[in-house]
Amino acid sequence: MIIRPATIMRNDYNLISEYAHQSGEIVYLTKYGKGDLVVMSIKTFEQREEKFKFYHTVMQADLDRQKSAEELFDGDDAIARLKAKFID
Repeated sequence: MIIRPATIMRNDYNLISEYAHQSGEIVYLTKYGKGDLVVMSIKTFEQREEKFKFYHTVMQADLDRQKSAEELFDGDDAIARLKAKFID
């Protein structure tokens, strides 16, 4: 991670661009000493988006698993239900 004043974008855009591309890191830009902008290469952005999509998919699968877990029952209960349905 690199933190630089926002004026560097105006004064030396190529330096920031080159750093972002070569390092794959995010560049934080400040304005009057406070956070203002974040700059990253397109490649880094796309990789982050794919990672977020993956995390979302995993989270959704876990939520689905938790929801279906409420419908599960233990082995003894399953045997009792089967006996009641087919034997009794």
